[in-house]
Amino acid sequence: MYYEIITPPSNLPVSLDTVKMHLKLDSGTYEDTYLTSLIKAVASFGEKYTGREFLTKTSKLYLDSLPSGMEIEKSKLQTIDEIKYSFGGVFISLTSLDYSIIKDNLYSKIYLNNSVAVISSDIPQGVQITFKAGYGTAETNLPDDIKLAMLHHINKIYASRGDSEENLGAMSSIISSNLPLEALQVYNLYKIEDISI
Repeated sequence: MYYEIITPPSNLPVSLDTVKMHLKLDSGTYEDTYLTSLIKAVASFGEKYTGREFLTKTSKLYLDSLPSGMEIEKSKLQTIDEIKYSFGGVFISLTSLDYSIIKDNLYSKIYLNNSVAVISSDIPQGVQITFKAGYGTAETNLPDDIKLAMLHHINKIYASRGDSEENLGAMSSIISSNLPLEALQVYNLYKIEDISI
């Protein structure tokens, strides 16, 4: 099983203007690159920690076979755009009549119709499911408490910058070591169990 992002979100989950207002910064652009990096890093951490996509992404799931009742381990599932599988060297697309989706606040499931127990491919990762998952396409779609958690997290990192050497190799430890309790409590409310970073 392998997930690939096909189309990343077109917006930030928390805008630069929102972050600047929270940090009480002026509207200058001299720190925009740094702040954008913080927003993306904190969002990535929050998504991995909770097991949820904050803003809508189009992804593709690659499988060797598709059993009925298969979970899409991205949340919240919005749409299934395509399910196809390789058979005899040709990709065959399923129609929406061939499967049902049971949407859930955690992980949604795909059930095969017509008493088909499993669809198998003749090549590795030959079953491909293209789908969209996330709360929506804009900051306004994200739950307010997640936005506030991200803002507290960004504020803590911003306030403590210079306390540790910031480089790409150390960025993940900087993000996790500067996680305020308020943000952690919110992330825990949204965390889908059995997800680890």
